[in-house]
This record gives sequence, C-alpha cells and structure tokens, in this order.
Amino acid sequence: MSFTYGFYNSVDHDRKYDSKQISSMFDGLIKDGVYRNYGDCFAIAFGADEDGSVEAGGLNVKVGSGRAWFNSTWCYNDSDLVIKLPVANSIYNRIDAIIIRINKESRTNELTYKSGSPSSEPVKPEMSSGTDEIWEYPLAYITVPAKATQLAAENIELAMGTPACPFVTGILKNVSKDELLGQWTNQYTNLLKKLEAQADQAAAGTLVDGSVTYEKMASDAIRLRFTNVAVGVDSFEEDSKYAEYGYLYRGKIPLYGANSTMRPDISYTPAQIESMDLTGPVETYDPTKVGDETVNGGVYIYMMDKPAEAFVIPVIDLWR
Repeated sequence: MSFTYGFYNSVDHDRKYDSKQISSMFDGLIKDGVYRNYGDCFAIAFGADEDGSVEAGGLNVKVGSGRAWFNSTWCYNDSDLVIKLPVANSIYNRIDAIIIRINKESRTNELTYKSGSPSSEPVKPEMSSGTDEIWEYPLAYITVPAKATQLAAENIELAMGTPACPFVTGILKNVSKDELLGQWTNQYTNLLKKLEAQADQAAAGTLVDGSVTYEKMASDAIRLRFTNVAVGVDSFEEDSKYAEYGYLYRGKIPLYGANSTMRPDISYTPAQIESMDLTGPVETYDPTKVGDETVNGGVYIYMMDKPAEAFVIPVIDLWR
C-alpha cells in the first residue's frame, strides 16, 4: 500500500490515472447496489417483443431504465431493454434470474439472464461471487412454468433491495421510493393470490400446479396469522448483521408460537411502504429460556433508519 493523490493536469504526460483511481473517488460515498431514485430502477415487466413494444407476449422480459454501481464499476441502462428467456421445459418448471454481470477479466458489464435447471422442485440459479473475476447480482427471479409460452406478473420475484442486490445507500440513503411503490404493492398482491391458490389446493387435496406437495399437506404443516401487530420505536436497536447493505437497525417483534423454522410473510399498507423503508430482510427467531420462563419467538425486521414513531403491521403470516 502507498499514499496516492489526484487529480492534476498532465504536463508532458507526467500525470496518468487509471480506472481504479478514478473509481476510488466514490469510496465512502456510495455502496454497491442499484440506484433507487434513477429512471425506472430497472423495473421488470412482461409482454414486450424484440423491438420493445408491448403488443407481443412470449418469454420476453422488459427491463426499465436504471443505474447501478458494483465492484467499482458503473452500469447504465437509458431505455427499455428486452431480454428473451430460453424456451420453457416440456416437463418441469425452471427459475431464471435477470442479472447484472460484472466481468473484470473481459472488462465488460452485462444486463442479461442466467437460467436455472428445470426440476420438480426448481431452485434459483447460483450467483457468481468473484469466480474467475466474475460477479453476478440478481435484479429479479422469473419462474418459467413447464410448457409456458407466456409469462405473467405472478412469475416475478424482485431481488432488488435484498442483500443479494441491495439499493445504493450513503449519500442517496434518504431518497423517495415513489417510483417503486406500484411494483412492490403488485408483488405483495400477487404473493397473497398465490398463497390463497395453494391453500385452496391443500384444502381440496389436489395438486393442480405442483406448488402444493403431499409433504406440505402433512399434519404438521401450519400457518400462523397475526393481525394488527403493534410495533414500538423501542423495539428497534442498532444491529450489524446487514449493516454492509445499509440496514442498520433491527426490530424485534415477539409472536406466540413462532420459531426459526418458519418463513415470514409481512403485509404492509401502501402508506407504510411509501413513508418508511420496509424493503429490508425479514427473519424468524426461536423462543428463549429466561430462568424458568420461556420467552416467545418472533420476527426480526431490518430497516435502514429507526422509525420515528410506533406503527401497526396489518398482517404477519408465518409458514411451516
């Protein structure tokens, strides 16, 4: 390591600067991630053909305009970009990812896709994290059903704002998220519709789309629902687990019967999504023993800023 400085005008070529030195100007100002307040923030939609029009369907994914900063390089998409996914498998579902790929070896960045493997229980494709100088960051995951010739909104799972693809923080920490409100609200609505459909299948004992398996219909398969859950300001404290992604505070919400094997689904009101940063990670935690007493398990919610006042969460579902 050595002391460096810049920039000065060159006199007879005595000052030369490389890309790493120029990029270092942003160190300490912004972190890796997607700019939340620029363009369409890489909004994901379907129904676009090769030239970007919206009349045709198929397995085309339209990615909106946006900017990102990853691995000391910038990415810029100035208009809708159409990405055509591979044809669907004839038997199994598949999960593809819309990604930003950083390739330091070839000195290129790409906005492209990465396909998962078709399977009776498909999983998301694994992102490269430096192998062969390649890093990959998912903007969204797309479920491609077997034999599908067209995709719908419920096939989208956004990954922006998660630890795998965080939003840029630092000097842009307090920007508005109005641009994303509609898309996040649609995602929650689609998730609830999907869960309702799966519950109907379980009740009827049918396996229409393969999303409900006999294992999930076992006698110990449960859903715990909590409504109008009050969350106080004193429920939040500083926490370092996701600090590198900008989520500096953790809220602890005790829930009777909760444990760490359960998957949490939290539904906020549109007003809460607009006024607070509610896009951080959510985790369940186990009950603990305090002397002879058992203290409830519950849910941790991570936020960039500590809430200014208490609020009420309309619905928390815990699935096992």
